[in-house]
This record gives sequence, structure tokens and C-alpha cells, in this order.
Amino acid sequence: MCHVYRYSVDAQVRRLVRPPFVTVSEVTSGVCASSDGRHLARTSVDPYRILTVPGLDLEQGQTARRSRTLTAEHVTTYAQLSGDYNPLHFDASFAAGTPFGRLVVQGGLTTGLLHALVATDMPGPGTVFLSQNWRFTAPVFVGDTITAEAVVESVHESKPVCRLSVRVSRSDGETVLEGEAWCYTFQPSDAGVVG
Repeated sequence: MCHVYRYSVDAQVRRLVRPPFVTVSEVTSGVCASSDGRHLARTSVDPYRILTVPGLDLEQGQTARRSRTLTAEHVTTYAQLSGDYNPLHFDASFAAGTPFGRLVVQGGLTTGLLHALVATDMPGPGTVFLSQNWRFTAPVFVGDTITAEAVVESVHESKPVCRLSVRVSRSDGETVLEGEAWCYTFQPSDAGVVG
């Protein structure tokens, strides 16, 4: 069985898609050829393994938002999963002696809301981050409601790649994170057998 993948010149995408790196146009005469020209196998293509590169159904300026109230239970669960037991998150007297003055949530809970927004809302299912460039501008405290927002800044014309500006804010309006991210959206082909 030959597994066919759309080839991308983006080095970050190549790391996400497993070899062989072949394009649909390289599947000829019932033989799959690798990008270096070696024959890999006779085609018996599994249509569920084919990745396509459609344009994204996004427009510049399109916006998505997602909100969550972060609780002590979220902080504990995140610590159990990640191992982040920093006293800033658990020791009220320790946190009181810092510029924060009280318990703060882990940064991963704040950025996690952006992961959910990108993978679920916009661009949507199958989306992964290629890169992120953001900075934390203020703390998020236990009990705060935060809202993640992403705005489409650009969309690649022929690849499922987009650049988003991102912002997370507390319910009092203060920005707690801002920056940008590049995303890639994988979509299994429903085109059937190639060849």
C-alpha cells in the first residue's frame, strides 16, 4: 500500500507530515515515487491517508472568540497533567508576597484557550500551530474569566496556511496575552482512490 501525502516546501509542515513526501502528480502508472525519484510501491492508495491542500474558507479580518472562567480545579488538573506546581499557583502566602499579590493560573491555561479556539472555532478542526509569537502582559488570577480572540491577518492562496493576530483578555478588559500565530489546517481527502 502506498500512502500519498501532499508535499509542502514549508520545513515546519514537513516535520508534521510523515514520509514518503510525494505529490499526487508523482503517482503515475500505478507506482508511487518518492520526492527523490525512488519507486516505493505499486499504488493501492488508502484514501483516508491522503492529505489535500485546499484553500481555507477564511477572509482577512474574520474573527473568532472563546471564553472560560478559570477555577482552582483547572489549576490543579493542569498541574497534574504538566507537573507545574509552582507556588505562585498553590501557595497563597507565597503569592501574596509577590507583585501579583494572589494566586495566578498557569500560563498554559491561558494559551490553552487559544489552542481550543484555533482547533475548534477558527480555522477549525484539523488545525495545528506552526509557530506562535506571543507575550504575557498581565496575570490571570484564579476565578478570572478570560476571552481568547483571533483575527485572520492573511491567508495563503494555495495552502491551508493562515496568520492570525491573537489576544487574550480578562473580563475587566485588560489584555493578558497578545501576539500572532501561523496555522496549518490538515483535511483528509474525500476524493477516493487516486491513480
